[in-house]
Amino acid sequence: MKKVLLHIFLGVLLFGGDMLPFNSNYVTEELEKFDFVYPEEYAPYRDEVVSKVDRILKIYEKSFGYKLRNRLTIFLASSKDEINNGYTANVFGNRVVLFNGGSGMVDYFASKSWIDTLLYHELAHSFQLNSQKDVLSQMANDIFGSAPTFSLIHIFPNLLLPDALLEGNSVLNESLFGNGGRLFSGRAKALFLNSISKLTKERFINNHLDFPFMEEKYIVGGFFNFYLYQKFGIDKVNSFFYNHSENSVIFTPLFLNSSFENHFGESFDELFEEFLKVGEVAKRDFKLQSGFEVLKSLTCYPISKGEGGVYLTSSDRIEKPRLYFLSKYGNLKEIGKSFGSRVFEDNGTLLHARSGDIGVEKVGYGLWRDDEVLLSDSKIYLDKFQNEWLYFDINSSFIEPHIWSGKRFIGVGNSYPIFGKYGEVLYFKQIGESRVLMKDGKELFSFKGFYSRVLDTFNGGILFIANSLHGSGLYFWKEGKFFRVGDGDNIVDGKVISGTKMVLTTLEEDGYSYKIFEIEKFRRENPVFWSVGNDFRGDSETLDREEISTWREYTDMEYANFSFLFGDEKYYSFLFSDPIGYNTLSLSYLDTLNDGKGGSISYSNFRYIVKFTLSYLYWSEEKRSELFGSIYFPFYKEGRESLNFLFQADKDERLELSSGISFSRNEHFGNAISSDYNFHITPFWKEIDGSENVGGKIGISKDIFDETYFSLSYSGIKNLKDEAILEVESPLDVDDIGDIAMNGLSDVFPPYAKSLQKISSRLEQNFNFSTYFFKFPISLRRESIYLQYNYLLHENREMNYIDEKIVGVKFEPLFLHRVPLPISVEFIDNSFGGNSVKFWGEFGY
Repeated sequence: MKKVLLHIFLGVLLFGGDMLPFNSNYVTEELEKFDFVYPEEYAPYRDEVVSKVDRILKIYEKSFGYKLRNRLTIFLASSKDEINNGYTANVFGNRVVLFNGGSGMVDYFASKSWIDTLLYHELAHSFQLNSQKDVLSQMANDIFGSAPTFSLIHIFPNLLLPDALLEGNSVLNESLFGNGGRLFSGRAKALFLNSISKLTKERFINNHLDFPFMEEKYIVGGFFNFYLYQKFGIDKVNSFFYNHSENSVIFTPLFLNSSFENHFGESFDELFEEFLKVGEVAKRDFKLQSGFEVLKSLTCYPISKGEGGVYLTSSDRIEKPRLYFLSKYGNLKEIGKSFGSRVFEDNGTLLHARSGDIGVEKVGYGLWRDDEVLLSDSKIYLDKFQNEWLYFDINSSFIEPHIWSGKRFIGVGNSYPIFGKYGEVLYFKQIGESRVLMKDGKELFSFKGFYSRVLDTFNGGILFIANSLHGSGLYFWKEGKFFRVGDGDNIVDGKVISGTKMVLTTLEEDGYSYKIFEIEKFRRENPVFWSVGNDFRGDSETLDREEISTWREYTDMEYANFSFLFGDEKYYSFLFSDPIGYNTLSLSYLDTLNDGKGGSISYSNFRYIVKFTLSYLYWSEEKRSELFGSIYFPFYKEGRESLNFLFQADKDERLELSSGISFSRNEHFGNAISSDYNFHITPFWKEIDGSENVGGKIGISKDIFDETYFSLSYSGIKNLKDEAILEVESPLDVDDIGDIAMNGLSDVFPPYAKSLQKISSRLEQNFNFSTYFFKFPISLRRESIYLQYNYLLHENREMNYIDEKIVGVKFEPLFLHRVPLPISVEFIDNSFGGNSVKFWGEFGY
């Protein structure tokens, strides 16, 4: 029982709300076509966002061929959520959530305005996923709204379309408004052309775990949609989603060929084959930059200048990234751990400009020491000259990035700025379709395009990257003339390290390469402008305010989430939430081995720093009711460390009170199946009907090599009186802070004990064998096997020692090309309980 309740409580606590708790007050506006929810601090952005959303909706209604059936809600997250992201959720409500940290990726998106990019991209998702041409889907939607009451796919026929089609279509649409976009990016084109040689329809349609990972679905998917756009036009491409939704069956992703044939007159196989041929032709002239390779990485990290060389970061996306120093003489030395960030030298100390948890109430960018002490926040630090810092100010950069040098406002820019040789600030500003190089706020030169970034100064001129004909090239400007440096179309970063020697980051088929390159030859060549399309360009009008109301905290609860656990024990949970996620209501059905069948209702409040949950359960077979409450208080949270207080009260036949303080540090990177490092310690106190107990839990796990994980843990609890009333819990009950799992031995031992202790060790090896299919609905993308040994001590009238060995296997099948469905099987040999087999899996949306 406690497992279920704590799953509900902690799951909602960590993931239930869209926004961080105890943020500023929110305002709700009910407009003609959508609701707009935003914090009071962002009131200055209100008119611009509302007018843009209204205009985009009109454009997309025409282009996608229908009007949204479910009312849309647009959220602006507060300044305490400095995340470079946005998302669309159409199940349990039709909402678009926009975060304000996008200036940290201004060069990647190759766009002028961050909030515009989010709106174009995410609203396209709303139209893709809310398409309901099928009569059955429309009826289900009219009756049940956006709740998947009887069949999720019947209500949202496009929900399981491949990400390459969904994300790729949004990338196409974001690039047609005159705001730039990833299809204007030379880096994106280089990634696409590098992918051609290994691209198959099975790879394209499945969410695989190979380089370039999910970025492939956006970029390669974007160029596939762009190919369709060039052949059929944007309205034909966008209206595909509405016409495809007429096939309201659970396996719609498996009928792409017929769906494409009906809509485009050609099957998916035919169009994809044509697309590959176009890409292969384009790749013939695509050139890889030569040079001496010093380091590889599967993630693109910035190059940072230091005294006498540069700092480089490498990651395999499994273990902790490593920081290296490359001297001007070409010597490479490993420094230690990296946070995957820009690095600065400051009086002999390394500082890291990165994002992370900033206290218990904020996620954002800041400047951190090696020991993860935060020095300054709400700034994206970009360069340093003497004691002066160059940075984007987050809070003022929701529309376009605002550049500051110390306390001096430099101006609005649209690329990462740098300090020049004498402390001048160099950056690109977007004016219409032109990239304008600014030097301390004054124009130096310009060319047509949306993608370019200053890398360094050299020989009285400026080195920068911009679009070449086939990708991203290195350019040099001096005295009014443009020159091409090197032949590579895959250059995405670089710095001069000494004289004519540079280190470049190049984008290869299998990752990113740091190469030493000698600047020797120049040839006159201007950056290339790519014309993607201008279908949706035009100005928007500012709309008048309509009905304005305060945020409805308790009266506007809507569907928010559902999940279910299957295996030996089962439960189904439906979650309701207010628009911000501060208040949640959960309704659950339970069917457990120990307690039988029952139902629960839970209320949680996350608005303030002290969070709480209240729950009521009823067990039908025993006709027994139960009350449960939890209070959660985060003392400290910084970087990857956290310190929390948790209090729980449980009342059925007796009253149980538990409280504890937990400290944890968790480091998880990229696509690793488990944490690279995890440490946790929790001392706790527990009272059961006046009988006091003390205990604690401590554990550590580590990736010792090549996804081989070793963990060791100890748990113990002891009654402070002679008369002990400790329950023996099963493994699925162990989320209660004061419980210790005894692996279902309640049938073997008396129900109470004077003390319980458990020592556990585990060795796990992950494998990445993968097999992907186009039509068959289940693929396999990774698996692992583990050995576990538990030594258990159970003291009642006598001490009992339990020896337990476990062999476990975990699989991660990929269902319908995009939904991971983890499944675990355990074979248990127990000295008291004999042999047994356990099986379980989990799915949620």
